[in-house]
Amino acid sequence: MKRLNVIYLLTLLSVFMIISCQGRAQKSTTQSENITNQLDSLISAEERQGFHGVVHVEREGKEILSKGYGYANEAAKRKFSPETFVQIGSGVKDFTKVAIYQLVENGKLKLDDPLSKVMPGLTGSKLQITVQHLLNHRAGFPLGEKTDGDPFTTAEMIAAVQTLTLKAEPGAKEIYSNLGYSCLAYIVEQVSGKPFDKYVYDHILKPIGLLSTGSYIPKYDRANVAHGYGSDGKDIGIILDMPHDDNGHLWSLRGNGGYLSTTQEISKFFHALENNSLLKTEAYRKAVFNPANHTMLAGSDMVSFFLFSNMPGLKTRVIIATNHGDYPGPKLLRKIEGLLFGNNNSGSGMKAERQIDLGDGNEG
Repeated sequence: MKRLNVIYLLTLLSVFMIISCQGRAQKSTTQSENITNQLDSLISAEERQGFHGVVHVEREGKEILSKGYGYANEAAKRKFSPETFVQIGSGVKDFTKVAIYQLVENGKLKLDDPLSKVMPGLTGSKLQITVQHLLNHRAGFPLGEKTDGDPFTTAEMIAAVQTLTLKAEPGAKEIYSNLGYSCLAYIVEQVSGKPFDKYVYDHILKPIGLLSTGSYIPKYDRANVAHGYGSDGKDIGIILDMPHDDNGHLWSLRGNGGYLSTTQEISKFFHALENNSLLKTEAYRKAVFNPANHTMLAGSDMVSFFLFSNMPGLKTRVIIATNHGDYPGPKLLRKIEGLLFGNNNSGSGMKAERQIDLGDGNEG
């Protein structure tokens, strides 16, 4: 008789636990649905104020919103969708970092190797510039030597590095530099023996299934590529029309910008940095992206914006791509973060670990 009572009590307890878990799951689902509806209402209101783009939001590792708003191509009346190819600006730099750290892991490169090891003709303080300096924007280089639309060949890029005057001694000061990341792309090419885009495709994109990311290796449907529109409303075209050769963009963009992707594929890339899919060394993974830190990454040519915001206090990530200069992406991100923090004060007042300098009109 006692044994039957124990079984009865255990059965009741199990039923209670199942009902309790179902209740928590339903509550969590309801909360997510509420947040999704609030976000969609907010963004739809901003669409009426001139926002055009794609918004991707994840909470607790699950996608709760992925939706396009406004026009990717006004002339063709092509609306944005999560499948629209958008330019990611300085998001390319994260691929460049991964490429460098992979070469280090494979014993083909050291972080304290000097740039002069692969680039000829450097003199003076430039002989002190290391791979680590370039990664940390501490080589003393300026933002860039050419605008995105200017042809900039390999020989011209090397000559520019050889002759420019450093803005600071190597290691002394952080100065955001697209040119520095082009030098890293040059190192990748020299050490791996592959063009930069081919290396990135073979060792980063293809292994984790990013088949809609890159420049000229994916065969993009140009009709599905977002155009950029200046603050005057003028259509400035697409990133694929920038100067390039058979291997990809020329050196005004190579290694520092110029890629297309989708918000969902970039989300997949950052998730891949949380395991050993791309990098085996935890310190290297965290040097590219540390999911425990509140991080805001931005890339822009001051017309199109690509933004990634990681808010671990809220267990939330937001990715935004925009293409109209009269409605800059950070404006929407601030409103979204305001809504999210307003619903959960646990993360309010947090400051971003890093905000990338958007530059002076070049893609940054």
